[in-house]
Amino acid sequence: MQDHVNMGTNGSLTTERLLIALLRAVLCGTQWDTQLTFEQFKSVHRLADTHDLAHLVYVALEQSGTLPPAATPEEQAFLDEAAEQVISVQYRYAKLDAEMEHISTVFEREGIDYMPLKGAVLRVMYPEPWMRTSCDIDILVREPDLDRAVTALVAEGFETDGVRNHHDVLLKCDGVNLELHHNLLERMPQSDAVLCTVWDHTVNRGHYFVETPAFFVYHHFAHMAHHVLCGGCGVRTVMDLWLLVHNSQCSASEVLDLCRKGGLDVFAEQVCTLAEVWFGDGEPIDGTEELARFILRGGVFGSETQRYASSAARHGKRGMAKRVIFMPYEDLKHVYPQLDGKPHLTPYYQCCRICTRLRQGRGKGAVDRIRKVGKQTDEAVAQMQTFLTSLGLHRGTEGEA
Repeated sequence: MQDHVNMGTNGSLTTERLLIALLRAVLCGTQWDTQLTFEQFKSVHRLADTHDLAHLVYVALEQSGTLPPAATPEEQAFLDEAAEQVISVQYRYAKLDAEMEHISTVFEREGIDYMPLKGAVLRVMYPEPWMRTSCDIDILVREPDLDRAVTALVAEGFETDGVRNHHDVLLKCDGVNLELHHNLLERMPQSDAVLCTVWDHTVNRGHYFVETPAFFVYHHFAHMAHHVLCGGCGVRTVMDLWLLVHNSQCSASEVLDLCRKGGLDVFAEQVCTLAEVWFGDGEPIDGTEELARFILRGGVFGSETQRYASSAARHGKRGMAKRVIFMPYEDLKHVYPQLDGKPHLTPYYQCCRICTRLRQGRGKGAVDRIRKVGKQTDEAVAQMQTFLTSLGLHRGTEGEA
């Protein structure tokens, strides 16, 4: 691992660097024989927890026999909680896996084409599938099949509020959340033009579809870029990328061609470099250290500070306020399919959307978001603009959550 990434000014190991080294030990099988103090363990465990990776810190130390001994009841309680967290992750995986089997059975029976996404596909690349955490299940179905798919799942015990978002419908069963996608749009127009062709880049067995290796890697880049624009993508996505690159049987030239078409070639180079610096033997390039800091301090879903600075940098403070209130037509037509091809009806459906959000009690959240974007300093906005430009994610890209 490169020393330039989060090395203390006195040459000591920082919490961030300890985290990456421990993740390498689990992911790549590198040797770990450093005995941490209990305070160091607590610090790195807490940082890992913000990235939903605390279980891997515990596993790395336990497997190497370097878990720090507890000297007080409080320290023993912390150790016990950390061990229980590993069991909780394993239980969460078992529930997700069982529900994935249930959903697959339903869709096969109903003749509905479906495509597992993200963690459901990635976890087989980890040393143990349960090590790759997920907070939900993501599945893509063809847009014309969406209503039929929701009806079939509701008949099987799933619950939903019926709200159709710009790219998914949310369902829940027995404590498991399902994001049922009807497209892969990330609100990045150039990239979305590529993602819209996903069904042309698949292989299938019956009604079960998977993305081709090259397209799966491209989709991962696009999803990472979306989350960077929303304030952070988490260390886990960098781990996923490293495993994808080293385990996928895909053509590098095909991936590069997709990245160029989607306008993500610069971003792909930056995140691939960081993945190799953290988990391989890569050398940094300009921007690697800044990207590392951005990801490490953002947690799984990005920090508020980074999210609102990004919104202001890309759309301006007034422009962002307009976007919060009025959804762009390209997104709105996926919420209201009857709008597709009829842009003259946009004002009517904008009103429908606003009324729906107010009924759901989401008006206060929108006002709060506008206020926080407006509070961003000119310096913070300028710094974010420079950072996003260095990643090839220029002003005008969407990426809102």
